[in-house]
Amino acid sequence: MPQGAIAANRTRTAAVEAHRFAVSTMRAVFEVIDRRRGSAQLGGAAAPDVIDQVDAVVRHDAFGIVGSGTAPTTQQSGCTRIQRVHAQLCDVSAAEIFGTCLIGGRIRVFAGRVERKPVRVRAPGPRTPAVGGRGALERAKYRWQLVSLEFC
Repeated sequence: MPQGAIAANRTRTAAVEAHRFAVSTMRAVFEVIDRRRGSAQLGGAAAPDVIDQVDAVVRHDAFGIVGSGTAPTTQQSGCTRIQRVHAQLCDVSAAEIFGTCLIGGRIRVFAGRVERKPVRVRAPGPRTPAVGGRGALERAKYRWQLVSLEFC
C-alpha cells in the first residue's frame, strides 16, 4: 500500500474515532448536567479539570435545570438532548469538537478539544515481579480524552 494511502486511512480512522468519542462523551456530560448520572462516571473520558468544570455547572445550576422545574425524574428523562456534534481533526491525535444541545427548552452550544492520551494498562499474563518492584509490566495504550470544554 502506498505511503499516502496509509496516511489517508489513518486520518480517516482517527476522524471517525474522534467523532464517536465526542458524541458519547458529550452525551455523558449532559447526563451529568441534568443529574441523571454522577460526574464520577466521566472517569478517564474527561480530564480532571473538565470534570471540575462540569461539577461547578451542576452545583450552581448554570443552565437553570433545577430552578425551572425540568429536573429529570423517574418518569421524565431526556431533559437534555444533543442535537449535533462535529469533530474537526487537527492531526491524528487531536480534534476540535463543537455542537448544539437542547437544555430545558433552550438551544445551547458547546465547543471543546479531544486528544489521544497515553494510559498505562497492565500487560496480560501472570503477575511476576518486574524491575523496579512493579507487578506485571505496564505498557502505554492511547485513548481519547476530553481535555477542554466551553459552553455558550
